[in-house]
Amino acid sequence: MRFSPRWLLTGLTGSAFLLSFGIQWVPQAQAQDKKEIAKKIQATVIATGESLASGDASKVKELEKYDLDPIMHSFKPRARGGIGFGPMAGLVPPNEDGLESKLISLAKKPLSPADAAKFESAISVAAHQILAIGLVSDTKWPENKDKSKSKEKWSEFNTIMKDSAKDLAAAAKSKNSAKIKSSASSLNRSCNECHTAFRD
Repeated sequence: MRFSPRWLLTGLTGSAFLLSFGIQWVPQAQAQDKKEIAKKIQATVIATGESLASGDASKVKELEKYDLDPIMHSFKPRARGGIGFGPMAGLVPPNEDGLESKLISLAKKPLSPADAAKFESAISVAAHQILAIGLVSDTKWPENKDKSKSKEKWSEFNTIMKDSAKDLAAAAKSKNSAKIKSSASSLNRSCNECHTAFRD
């Protein structure tokens, strides 16, 4: 059987196309998998926060099976795949629609009495979600021989994070603007100091 140069060229071109398609498809599939995992993790963070609000910490165990990095992704703004602040987009400006970004905003200046009342539920929910992340972080120390990255230091930051998250939830419930600001400041500071110490 004889193959013409045209058939050979067409075959090679087709093979190259299929190979190129395959190379492009693999990263896209992996990205999709990551998105699905992120959604599952965030749903677990949300459910765990809800349980913690009612005094039940049993769901923290469900979060422990995931790596810390995708759990921490929950802090990102809603537009970047994070949980966001409040039950849906639009409650706050887009630049504040994330656990971390809203925390920074709350730490900057006290809310007005009207806003303390308006955001009571959303702040409380966010505080319990952060508490859930703090509780699971206890088991996620990135083992390191460097004394500045010791397990004790990790636990110290987590303790401040958890205590501050509880304080924030209580402050939100009481609609106390000054306490909301101070607990958000403490929480934000613990996050920054932990990142400074443990991020490579």
